[in-house]
Amino acid sequence: MAERADIAIQDWREKNPKFAKLVLELVTLAMTRYLKALGNDEVFRLYRIRNRDTLFTELRHKVFTFHDPEFVSALQKQNPGEDVTFRYDLIRLIGLWFLIDSLMGYGVVTQCCDPAAYDLGVVVTGLVQPYLERWKAEQVQTEREKRVQQFASPDKALESRTDLSAYKKASVFQDSLIARNHMGYLERSGHLHEHPLEFHPGIPRGARRFFEANPHLSVADVNRVLDHCLEVAHTWCNEDDDPYSHARKGGEQIGYFLIHFGTIINELGMTSEFPGLRCFSSQELFGKEGAGEEAEE
Repeated sequence: MAERADIAIQDWREKNPKFAKLVLELVTLAMTRYLKALGNDEVFRLYRIRNRDTLFTELRHKVFTFHDPEFVSALQKQNPGEDVTFRYDLIRLIGLWFLIDSLMGYGVVTQCCDPAAYDLGVVVTGLVQPYLERWKAEQVQTEREKRVQQFASPDKALESRTDLSAYKKASVFQDSLIARNHMGYLERSGHLHEHPLEFHPGIPRGARRFFEANPHLSVADVNRVLDHCLEVAHTWCNEDDDPYSHARKGGEQIGYFLIHFGTIINELGMTSEFPGLRCFSSQELFGKEGAGEEAEE
């Protein structure tokens, strides 16, 4: 179908360039009106179909059963006294080809070197653009969920329990950190950061002291904040004016995260979720060897 339409346009362009230009303008107009009649949600659904044959099957019936009285009337005015059925079907056939290529993003439309044909690709892009971020977010979220399942901590079932000993919570926390490093952090853009967290051998001891002072907290409570920090750490910001500076660094260094936990939840607007929280200095959590750069503001 596409080859036949392409040959037809090339033939018209050589023999009757004015007619070829008119056809392409009519195709663009017809498909633009068709897309707008479908509505953005349906256009976006079609855009998400990444198989050309499936897309052709979906669109073929839709395009050829779609009747645009105003467009047909315009054709009749241009061709008084003629039956414009064939012209309308031809326009829909060519339009179907251009539309599929535009939705698939193959760029064939732009290769025609006709502004009218290129305009159809612009129309498609304009209609789906508001949905692209949502689509990307859905894809990233799906991949994140798959990685969570694939690299789940062996102690995942224990993370939500508050009745565990501080020693056990520290062990569960350590396992969750190892799992997160195996999982990596998937940005909204789809870029994967491998081993995003830094933590030293003294972390289990610091975590144990943290949970001893806050027995009402579970590992899941702490990791909920850590996950926010990971997101912040991989989101661009102006370093000169960063309202999440502690959360950003906490999403990279676990020692810093535990030391500045109180400041971090304040930056993230989560203070009310942690009543009665007790925080400690680096030396209190990790001893002298831990009171280094992680304690710096």
